[in-house]
Amino acid sequence: MKLVEGKNREIRKIMSFFKYFVIKLQRISYGPIQLKNLKKNEIKEINVNKYFKKIK
Repeated sequence: MKLVEGKNREIRKIMSFFKYFVIKLQRISYGPIQLKNLKKNEIKEINVNKYFKKIK
C-alpha cells in the first residue's frame, strides 16, 4: 500500500476500518528528500539550499 500523504495516524485508521492491523510502517521520503539509501539509525547531512528556498 502506498499513501502519498498521511496525517495523524491516517494509515492506521484506514487499515483499522477494514479490520487489519499495522505492524510496521516505513517512511521512504520526507517532503522532497528521498530516504532510499539511508540505513536504519544512519544520519546523513544534506544541502539545505538544494531542497528549500530562502524567503526574503
